Order: sequence, then structure tokens, then C-alpha cells
Amino acid sequence: FCVPQVFLVLTAQLLVTFAFVAVFTFVKEVREYVQRNTWTYYLSYAIFFCSLITLSCCGNFRRRHPWNLVALSILTLSLSYMVGMIASFYDTEAVIMAIGITAAVCFTVVLFSMQTKYDFTSCMGVLMVSLVVLIVFSILCIFIRNKILQIVYAALGALLFTC
Repeated sequence: FCVPQVFLVLTAQLLVTFAFVAVFTFVKEVREYVQRNTWTYYLSYAIFFCSLITLSCCGNFRRRHPWNLVALSILTLSLSYMVGMIASFYDTEAVIMAIGITAAVCFTVVLFSMQTKYDFTSCMGVLMVSLVVLIVFSILCIFIRNKILQIVYAALGALLFTC
């Protein structure tokens, strides 16, 4: 994989996780079902850890194309399901903002790395990522009121994980 492909895969993973968290947070029926049936919460942990352990033990499977993409998809779906379940028990607007900002930054990194001759690991790349986080942060501040602290945490978290 070259840098743009890696960040495109990461962006896709973040968007899948974002979609799961949004469903488990904003669809009232789903959130209430999970809160009433806690066995689904514990099942999500079991599914994730079983898929993680299985894929960790199957080196040949995860190193061959196209099976490596299948393994990555299984891991992404199981992790997204677990994160969505966790999100159903908490007020996760800050988590959703952080995931959204991080996905936007990853996509911007893809665009930057595809068109530039500069090495992305240089200071210019880090500054560009920081600028994108701040721009997305400022847009969110316009639309979401009385949640400034959550937005700050989301932006700083996105910046931290992006770096």
C-alpha cells in the first residue's frame, strides 16, 4: 500500500465506525433495545475479541490478497459494532464529533498525499493536518451551541489520533 491507499482504508474504517455509533446513539429504538438487553452489549465484546484472536492466529489468511481485505473488514465491523454498543450507554456526541473530524482529516490527508511532491512526514504535513482539524472544529462551533467543551475535546482527540 502507498500512503493514499492506507489513508483511504483508514477513512473507510472511520466512516463505518461513525455510522455504527450514529445508529446506536440516535436511533431511539436501537439504543433502548440495547439498554434493556445488556446481553447484546456483552456479546459485542465477545464478537470483537473472538475475531481479533482468530485473525491474530491466522497469519497466512490475513497476509494474502484479497483475504487480507476480508480480515480487515471483519475486524472493522466487529470493532464498530462494539463501539456502537458502548455508545448506546453514553451521551456520545463528543465521540461522534471526534470520529467525524478524524475521518475528514484522513480524507484530506489522502488528497494532500496524492497531489503533492512533499514528504507527508515533514512539518508541512503535520501543519496541514492541524489546520484541517481547526477548520472543521470552527465549522462545528458555528452549528453546535452550548457544547463548546465537548467540541474542544473532540477536536483535540482528533488531532491527537491523527498525529
